[in-house]
Parts: sequence; structure tokens; C-alpha cells
Amino acid sequence: MLEIRAAFDGDVVKIRELLQESRLNLNSLDKIILNSMIAYDGEEAVAAAGFSVDGNSAVIQYVVVRKKRQKEYLGDGILKALLNFADKKGIKRVYVKGTAIPHFFQSVGFEEVSYENIMEAEPDSVINHFSKEDSIFTAKLPDFFLKACRSNKS
Repeated sequence: MLEIRAAFDGDVVKIRELLQESRLNLNSLDKIILNSMIAYDGEEAVAAAGFSVDGNSAVIQYVVVRKKRQKEYLGDGILKALLNFADKKGIKRVYVKGTAIPHFFQSVGFEEVSYENIMEAEPDSVINHFSKEDSIFTAKLPDFFLKACRSNKS
């Protein structure tokens, strides 16, 4: 049975395994573990996602799904759980660098935003995650949840 829940310090090893499998390195995982979600299927960690926070804005640092479990919509599920978690923590706007997989973030309802817009609206700690060349996406909370799901599920 699939369980998605807030991560805690005891999940760091499992999340690092998922990050390594996806060839991602995140040195700051220990700092954002309490802003992370993890999905288990039985004892196996199958997906995880986490964000860093500055005031009422957040930047998604990672979204990973175990390779053998991709195409099962676990990415959609863990991302939406993460956004719900952020909303409950009072986050109003969530950003993500979607350069590698822009279609994914658009399919779940994120909207593309320009680097210039972020520079006008956000503190340096958010801006520093991005460059002008990046594809940047945002979700405004709680409004994100008022839209119908736009994923291409059959």
C-alpha cells in the first residue's frame, strides 16, 4: 500500500538513495528534511520531494521517483502532496527550476514565470536559485488547488 507522509530525519538515507539513483546531488538535504515528503510502498521508498523556504515563498529542491516506478504518476502525487504541505505551512508561492523537465511541471498546473518577475517579487535567497537561462515555474497557493488537474492521465 502506498503511503505519502512528511519526511523526518530517519528518512534521510532513503531519500539520498533516491537522489543517487536519479543522479542528483543535494548537499542541503539535512537542512530541508522537515520540508520534505516521502512516499513508501510497503518498506520501499519510491518517491520524495522537498523545498527550501524564505518567508512565505519556497523553492522546490528535488522531486525524485524510483526509476522502476516511473510512469505510475508517483511524481504527480508526491509533488501535489508537497504543495499541500507547503500550503499548510503558510507558503504562498512555490518556484521550481524546470529546465530539464518543463512539460512535467506544466502538466500538473505550474505556470512559467520570467527571471525578471522573480527579481521584482522575491528576496535574494529565492532569486539565487535561478539564472536568466532557466525555465522557471511557479504555483500560487492555495489557488493552485482550485484548478482542475491538467495531467494527461487516461
